[in-house]
Amino acid sequence: MSRSHRKTPIFGMTAAQSERRDKQHWHRRWRLQERMALRKLAPTELDTHIDTDARAAGNVWAMAKDGRQYWPSTEQMRWAEAQLQAYPYMHDPDQAKAKRMRLIRKVMAK
Repeated sequence: MSRSHRKTPIFGMTAAQSERRDKQHWHRRWRLQERMALRKLAPTELDTHIDTDARAAGNVWAMAKDGRQYWPSTEQMRWAEAQLQAYPYMHDPDQAKAKRMRLIRKVMAK
């Protein structure tokens, strides 16, 4: 997997790497609410049970990421050009192109 890369440039709108912890907490709360609802029912009422609403267990806006955003290749190139401004000593066009591609690949890596 060390050479894997994103096929579609869609990123989370945050500096957080992952929502793993948020999802774990959400699932724990949801399972707890579901268990509590099932315990309250009599064995004859289990067929009438309706699952707990997923939104009742947590708020998606309270998680680390606030959604996703598409990052088109034109914007990627513009971003890489801006990053190259930090390297004023780079005058060779081939070297600048290689550096630009390395910057984009680094961001696009999974």
